[in-house]
Amino acid sequence: MQSKLAIEETVDGLFSAPHLPVVAYCCRGDDRWNCLSVSESLEAKFGISPLTWMADPHVWLQHVHPDDRERLVVDRVTAIDERRKLSTEYRLRTQDGRYRWVHDEAEFVPAADDDHPLMYGVITDITHRRHSDVILSELYEASRGQVTRLRNEVEERDLFARLLAHDLRMPLTAANAALAQARSSGAKGREALTRAQQAIDQANQLVSGVLELDRWSGERVLRVESTELLDVAKLATETIDFADRELVVDVPDAQATLDVLIVSRALANLVDNAVTHSPPGGTVRLRAYEQVAPHSVIFSVEDEGPGVPESIRDDIFRPFVSSRVDQGDSHGLGLTLVKRMALLHDGRVWFEELPNGGVAFHLLIPQV
Repeated sequence: MQSKLAIEETVDGLFSAPHLPVVAYCCRGDDRWNCLSVSESLEAKFGISPLTWMADPHVWLQHVHPDDRERLVVDRVTAIDERRKLSTEYRLRTQDGRYRWVHDEAEFVPAADDDHPLMYGVITDITHRRHSDVILSELYEASRGQVTRLRNEVEERDLFARLLAHDLRMPLTAANAALAQARSSGAKGREALTRAQQAIDQANQLVSGVLELDRWSGERVLRVESTELLDVAKLATETIDFADRELVVDVPDAQATLDVLIVSRALANLVDNAVTHSPPGGTVRLRAYEQVAPHSVIFSVEDEGPGVPESIRDDIFRPFVSSRVDQGDSHGLGLTLVKRMALLHDGRVWFEELPNGGVAFHLLIPQV
């Protein structure tokens, strides 16, 4: 009883203090949660009149953020049913419509009628603390994501080095064997020298591909300009040997804002890939069209080849992955370069199997 009187006397003294740093209240500990008294600091901190708060038991809950109401009701009912301390956090709307995070903590105090105990509580504004928690959480997630990216880059570089060593060893071994045989005279010697030259050319092409991949990795300043799409298509195809394949260009007479060097080089790799996989007499199609949402230009390169084997579809843009059974001059870096170039332009590249056979690779370039 003395404990109850001491608490009541303390709270009564607090209720009349308008500049109290917290809001003190007393409510009935039943399902109606009628507020019997609340400190004047409620109006000073949240712009809500204590008289309004006490006149209607629903006013308090109406000021709670809609996303927090159900949880708060559950916390309150549980505290009442189990006669235990209430300790919860929620957002409370001020009179000007803003929301403040608060910590609400209340204790049960037995009343003369034990069926209707009282709850004396304190509401503390914790908005700054919650905002700090959010900032710290965002910083943590950002740093964790950066660590993950760095780890993935290290693993990718390790794999890249192993694959590079493996792919270089094959042509160099072949060249060494051919040169050894070339020491003999006659036709066999000349054939061996030819094979050695081909193996050395293959190794040189692989090294050139690796150097180009490194060139397009990391940060790069875009040189964006308004360019005719037809000019980009011409630049991408003018140095490619189509042999007996036909090139069909379906590009609108329109302009796009892009880095001409990056986009044309990426398209050249896609067209070269299509030529490689199309059969003799086949057709390679280069298309372009605008997309409204999001505003972008999409280039598509279609071939008439056998398609991408299911076993490598998930890895087709990784280094040294090729759909050719006999890679020959293919070093498996062309599509990897396309992906790197797309990312430099904040774009993306993907492929789809065509209904009548063949594959279409799509390159999306965002527009400002």
